[in-house]
Amino acid sequence: MKLGILFLITVLIMCVAGFSQPRAGKFVPAHWSEEQQGLYFNGHSQAYTEAFIPAPKASALTIDIRLKPEFTNRRNFSTILEIMDQSDTSRIVVGQWQASLVVLQSDDYNNRLRLPKIYAPLDQERAVNHIRIRSSERGTQVHINGVLKGTNRNLVLALPTNPHTSRLVLGNNASAGSPWRGTIQSLSLYSKDTRTQSATAPELEYQFSAGVAHRVGDLSPHHLDLILPAKAVIFEKKILELPSVHDIKEPWLWLDTLVNFFGFIPFGLLLTLLLTGRAISPSSALVATTGCAFLFSLGIELTQILMPERSSSLADLALNTAGGLSGALLILVYEKFIAKSATMPLSTT
Repeated sequence: MKLGILFLITVLIMCVAGFSQPRAGKFVPAHWSEEQQGLYFNGHSQAYTEAFIPAPKASALTIDIRLKPEFTNRRNFSTILEIMDQSDTSRIVVGQWQASLVVLQSDDYNNRLRLPKIYAPLDQERAVNHIRIRSSERGTQVHINGVLKGTNRNLVLALPTNPHTSRLVLGNNASAGSPWRGTIQSLSLYSKDTRTQSATAPELEYQFSAGVAHRVGDLSPHHLDLILPAKAVIFEKKILELPSVHDIKEPWLWLDTLVNFFGFIPFGLLLTLLLTGRAISPSSALVATTGCAFLFSLGIELTQILMPERSSSLADLALNTAGGLSGALLILVYEKFIAKSATMPLSTT
């Protein structure tokens, strides 16, 4: 009876941990920085719009952004801005890789697909980088502080056209797996090439200033405010997805690995003790415990899809199942060898 209660308490604790544990690191909302004079993203921050409704059939695009990037030696791609859509190849991504600005029309961060992109060196001598990205059917150019830093005639940035699935995300990508560290002072987006067309109202315009709290007003006629969430929001979720390549080097992933494996060992230990105590054979108890660990973990992972700040992970499912199996094996090995040898009478000669 006591063993059963202890098992139920263990299951309850595991449920609480599974549904409340943050996905990666400590989330700190994007906030106004008096020192940096802009909206600060600390590497675990995010901002987004509810929906993104671009001008129909826009033949050109200009993105104007003033920012203060933080430079590190980490070889991870960080997303500064993403205009997402349902398809991986129909999104606009502006990111940072070490001391370079990267512009692409896809999520080909690791260049595995060899899709067109621009690498433009950021100005490390000046605190503020004024970035202007212009794109049309003739290609894309990137100016930084008034100097042409990169061009690619094969890269044509196209705004998404579905207002129900499209949105603007700042400081991270849509799956919350590519956080950026730095400050954004202003952002404007025009559905035209400002080199060839007269100035008109932008599609989006944000001027960050003191007093920013949970929302930043859009100064354009669309009034598409920018939301600064208190918790991370994952817009793109895949059922039982694997960690991305750039997450492998992150300390939080290795800590998460240990927690997912060792956290399920008590589950396997207690359930196996309950089953063997009911005269169930060791092999049957092993199979039943492993199956229950798998189903319990699967239920947690599928439930996490419904939670805005959580994602479903195949790695977590495998680690949880392995932890339950290990707990069962520990009990069976103990009962077969250690406990048995302890009760054997000493031989006399």
